[in-house]
Amino acid sequence: MKKRFFIWWDEFDRQDMPSQCMRCGKKKAIWTKYKFERSVYKGGRNYRRIRKVEIPLCSDHGGGGSFALVFISASDFDDEIGVWTLNVCEEFQDALEKHRKAEVKEWKEENEDADPDDFDDSKLPPGLRTEPPMPERPKPGMGMYLFLGGIATAGLLIGLTVCCVFFGIFGTAIGLNVGLKKK
Repeated sequence: MKKRFFIWWDEFDRQDMPSQCMRCGKKKAIWTKYKFERSVYKGGRNYRRIRKVEIPLCSDHGGGGSFALVFISASDFDDEIGVWTLNVCEEFQDALEKHRKAEVKEWKEENEDADPDDFDDSKLPPGLRTEPPMPERPKPGMGMYLFLGGIATAGLLIGLTVCCVFFGIFGTAIGLNVGLKKK
């Protein structure tokens, strides 16, 4: 599997992709409700962003309402443009690329003298659009690392205290026991 694969939202909305299972590549997949989720860290709080779509899945991977764990996920997505997916099988990716090329060929036949640069991206077939760069996610600041380091240090100190108390009590009991045997 390729690491990340970009799919435009309008391809999902129009169901404009091959009817192959996105997870295994099996043909004759069923369009199934699905949601892509991602975390957004904003203002010191963590939020979930969700985008609901329908994706093609076979019955082994949850198509048609059957239950199955599907590990297709979003490494990131743009609310308006599309999603960078993870765990989409190569057979589906290849079939979608082939489908996009066929759409480009058909568009060029209909618009013989047209220059794609003169069109808005939303009016072009997905195969002619420029894939946007994946957005940079903000990295956690030093505060997060200090917080985690503080928790680790506190855990270590508590563990050492418990050990010292245990060995102190155990050592005293042994000392008293030895002292009682001598008398």
